[in-house]
Amino acid sequence: MNDQMRVLVAYPDADLPLYLTLACQELRVFGVYEELSTRIAALGGTIGRLMDDCLERLESDHGRPQVRLLLSLLLLARGGLLESELRQLLRRPEDDDEMPLAVWTRLLVAASYLLSVPPAEQPGPIVLGHAEVAAAVRKRYLDTEFAAQCHRQLARFFLDRADPTGNGQWTGTEGRAFSELPHHLWHGGELATLGAVLTSLIYVEAACRHGLGFELLADYVEVSDDGKRRDAADAEPSISASTALNSRAPSWKGQEALRGKVDEFRQFLRSNVHILNRQPDLTYQQAANQPDSTYPAQRAREPGSAPVGTWWVQWALGKPQQRDPCTLTLQFGQPVTAACFSPDGSLLACAATDCAVRIVRSGSGQEVAALPGHSSRIAALAFSPDQLLLASASWDESTRVWDVSTGGLQVTLTSHKRLVNGCVWSPDGKGLLTASWDGALLLSSPVTGTIIKSYKGHMKPVNCACFSPDGKLVVSGSWDSTIKLFNSETAEVLQELSGHTKSIRGVAFAPNGRQLVSCGMDNTIRLWDAVAGKEITALAGHSKSVNSCAFSPDGMRLLSASDDATVKVWTAVLGTETNVARLVAGFANAIAYSPDGKWLATAGSECQLVLYDALNLSELGACVGHSRSIGACVFTVDSRRVVSGSDDSTMIVWDRATRRALQTLSGHRGPVTGCVLSADGAVLVSTSDDFTARVWAPERHGSEERYREVHTLSGHTAPVRSGALSPNGKLLVTASRDTRLLLWNTSTGKLITTLGGHLDWINHVAFSPNGKRAVSCSWDYNLKVWDVAKAEVKFTLTGHTSAVSCCAYSPDGKKIISSSYDGTLKVWDASAGTEITSLIGHAERINGLAVSPTGEVASVSDDATIRVWDALAGSELATLVGHAGVIDSCSFCPVAAAHGRPVLSDRDKHSEASFSVLSCSADGTVKVWDAQAEPHALGHAKAVNACAFSADGLTMASGSDDHSLKVWNLQTQQLQRALRGHSGAVRACVFVNDSTLASGGDEGLVYIWDIARGSLAATLEGHTNSVRGLAASLDGQLLASCAWDGFVRLWDLNSHTQLHHWHEHTDWVLCVAFASGRRLVLSGSADGTAVLYDTVRMAVHHVLKGHRGWVLSCASSGAGLVATADVTGLVIGWDVDSGRALWRLECQARVNCLRFSANSKALLAAAQDGTMRIYSAATQKLISQFVSTAPCTALAVSRSIVLGDDLGRLYLLQLSRVS
Repeated sequence: MNDQMRVLVAYPDADLPLYLTLACQELRVFGVYEELSTRIAALGGTIGRLMDDCLERLESDHGRPQVRLLLSLLLLARGGLLESELRQLLRRPEDDDEMPLAVWTRLLVAASYLLSVPPAEQPGPIVLGHAEVAAAVRKRYLDTEFAAQCHRQLARFFLDRADPTGNGQWTGTEGRAFSELPHHLWHGGELATLGAVLTSLIYVEAACRHGLGFELLADYVEVSDDGKRRDAADAEPSISASTALNSRAPSWKGQEALRGKVDEFRQFLRSNVHILNRQPDLTYQQAANQPDSTYPAQRAREPGSAPVGTWWVQWALGKPQQRDPCTLTLQFGQPVTAACFSPDGSLLACAATDCAVRIVRSGSGQEVAALPGHSSRIAALAFSPDQLLLASASWDESTRVWDVSTGGLQVTLTSHKRLVNGCVWSPDGKGLLTASWDGALLLSSPVTGTIIKSYKGHMKPVNCACFSPDGKLVVSGSWDSTIKLFNSETAEVLQELSGHTKSIRGVAFAPNGRQLVSCGMDNTIRLWDAVAGKEITALAGHSKSVNSCAFSPDGMRLLSASDDATVKVWTAVLGTETNVARLVAGFANAIAYSPDGKWLATAGSECQLVLYDALNLSELGACVGHSRSIGACVFTVDSRRVVSGSDDSTMIVWDRATRRALQTLSGHRGPVTGCVLSADGAVLVSTSDDFTARVWAPERHGSEERYREVHTLSGHTAPVRSGALSPNGKLLVTASRDTRLLLWNTSTGKLITTLGGHLDWINHVAFSPNGKRAVSCSWDYNLKVWDVAKAEVKFTLTGHTSAVSCCAYSPDGKKIISSSYDGTLKVWDASAGTEITSLIGHAERINGLAVSPTGEVASVSDDATIRVWDALAGSELATLVGHAGVIDSCSFCPVAAAHGRPVLSDRDKHSEASFSVLSCSADGTVKVWDAQAEPHALGHAKAVNACAFSADGLTMASGSDDHSLKVWNLQTQQLQRALRGHSGAVRACVFVNDSTLASGGDEGLVYIWDIARGSLAATLEGHTNSVRGLAASLDGQLLASCAWDGFVRLWDLNSHTQLHHWHEHTDWVLCVAFASGRRLVLSGSADGTAVLYDTVRMAVHHVLKGHRGWVLSCASSGAGLVATADVTGLVIGWDVDSGRALWRLECQARVNCLRFSANSKALLAAAQDGTMRIYSAATQKLISQFVSTAPCTALAVSRSIVLGDDLGRLYLLQLSRVS
């Protein structure tokens, strides 16, 4: 026995448990005791060889075809196969419906040690027992053709079970069939059948009915890959071992049109799976409400497509014709506190208030792993650069590091003394930086958990931190409203950045490491020059605290997430083009602003000086008189005259208003290249290709002012291209093609000094506003900033890729602006010498620029355009609304950088990958967005509180938290009128007649509006607190109002006087409605009751009791029935005559607004969960639903439906039935 053991354990793989298990099973099943030693000696020494022995023995006893098919089917089936399924699949020609039980049992017993077989008391799928078994089966049996054959067999098998009638109705009751079918059709090459399956709305509905929405989405993702991933957001780890089996991947080649249809279905399901997985009966409705050009919408509207009798809520007007910007929603049912993308974009990590980390696939939303362990809120998540590890920082004062592949806990960091609010990996992945409320930043080893370095400097809690891309800097943001930059090696504080006025919640470096973005509780996003340590600009747009910010991988965009429930996308390249105009003829060589900022002048190639209104760039006229191209122009101090210099060697002084030539200045013997005036107008300087500059002085001649030459300045040895006067006019610096700058005394005409340093022709020079510095630009592609007094270079500004044509200081002297033949303008920090941003818009080289007194920049180019810029403005590209709560975290998908794909290319216009944005919210959802999607057309900036239809249904009004009351023309789908007068939130509105509207709000007043005039007709005073509800009688004679003051008031609309008031409620009155025409008024209150009032007797008709909480909404059917809804979702129907409850209806969420349809046959309930539910008024059965992007807050019904939500959106809908 000992000899046998020694032989066995001497084999190379004998130290592996699997090897010993297989060897013992082989010896037990096949060994003969007397020949045991011989058998041991014959065993393969490695797992691979031993596995071959096992398979060979199985084949000899049961036949190779049977063993091959059994093991191959188990390998290829994604979730294994049930015993009953295997018996049918292994059926031999001589068998009836399935393999005989005796034959099957013998085969199963013989192969059981290679399999994982569930116990009889817990039946389930049989799978291969180990990855090594799968590898051996793959190697031994699965060539490309046999694998495809097996997939086709499995596809036919599951197709019969999913669609047992074979008519495409997909009535199968086995969820496994729907789970397996698309995968096997794809790998079996059955693309026509696969396309029919995946473009069938009935199939999508059936799969979702089995709770397989996310699995089906994974199938769409899988078949989107024909050897090239569409985008990295969908580039998931394979969900099937079989994917890697085929040497030739399936392909849509030749069937691109079908693939396009399948892909449109993928996008449809991806954006709606969170709805359809819970409410599969909405499949046709959701598809029909997609943009009309999409294939799902077209399929939904095909005659006979939807089941007869199906109720749909569809867009009545204003249907969006672009995809929803939210491309994926994951619902967790509890606030989500952190989320992040993996480096390759294939995975998402999310954490909710259950303190568990979840890893899901970004393409399909399928959960890969759940990692419990933390005992308090998880504040931050971060994948390591190699994606092998995931860090989670928690308020339980610990940071955990997880193994992504196994889900195992690698190390727990417990060095902080207070809650940990942030974590970030060093660029090399060797360190994990954590930020804590103990005021410390700790860099720890993710392997051992030991502290590598500590960064101290903040006196208050630290919220966030990050590394610079090169790892040399660490930046942190704190409650103390400062940002600190540390040397990552020495932990020394290098700079402190101040500008925020409240706690800082997020910081991030730009990919180039030169800029830094921060956000905070002061509602701003601030962009910083990380090199100079200065604030560049502040971006204001959020209305509440900004909690997270990020740069896109290409550095071109900024992302911010806020307590205001929005995610905003900004351009990170500052500078916004505010206006553009095209020249009528030729192009401009130079441009100038008037000192008062009202006018612009361009020096044109067509011998004309053209004047413009600076506000709108409208052309005012041309000054004609030069005989050759004009190269320079400047306004006089009073802005009434313009001086131009031309290649005809003259300057002309023009009257701006009449465009008449007042004086021609001659003297130069070559083209005039520049002209400049001193701030007081006492000195005019011209420069010329004749190597000279000339100084001119104004003289009075009666009522006219004329210029005479004072000095000719000679000293340059090449054409002089530009001149600049100091603010006091005493110094002149000239720039020449001899690569030198000469500094002159304008009073004496004497040369003071020479400034040398440029390596090529100098094109332009400008003084700073304080006269202490000057900037010059050259054909050497550089700018130089000079200390005038010391005659030395302070900075050389590099960055342009061609000759720099012009330069100027901003009015405050803090910025330098340059233009170049590379087609860009650049903005520089004048004191630090660092580049701030580039202004990109011109199509050809830029010839000149001018800066207005208020800092606007105008530029002219060979592309024949004038462009005006706000040089440091941050441009908001998109606002992503869809969350219904505070958004704690946001990030860009890193895909664009990984793939190097161009930003904003036509190819990527609707790609989820290039501009995917991730956000997580206290509303319990994680959302993935397309950052380029167009905004919702109709709505408000904040929550919609009220909406109403006119009697003819052609006009709609809406009131909002944004203090606005808007009237919409539904025929044109345009805003007809914005009625201004409310100083607080508008809480209620109702049409009195088609031309009169009543509104109420937080001021406690009721306003009566004349819609046609857009003016206030009357103000009804009486309430002492916020007016929460209004209702008008059908004849337009009476108005009922209710308010937080506890009163219900009745008004005469002819005299605008109060007829009566009731004070029956003991708490706020929240809603009001007329019932039975004008005879009864119904109110609902926070005291949990509703009251019916008789408007004839001015008495209480009935008190309606039965609600469990605040009665938030009430409605009248006009047929003796009223309904009330409360905060718990209970809706009660009441008989108005008897006051008796007729029925009770439990809605699934708090009902914020309740309305009957125009024919009183349907009851519509707009709820806090974002769903508008429609019930039969007779049976109270749910007949349809519509899911909005946020809690439903307002509702009105006429011939159509208008629904308002908490994010300010309005949805114009209609209810129809498929016949």
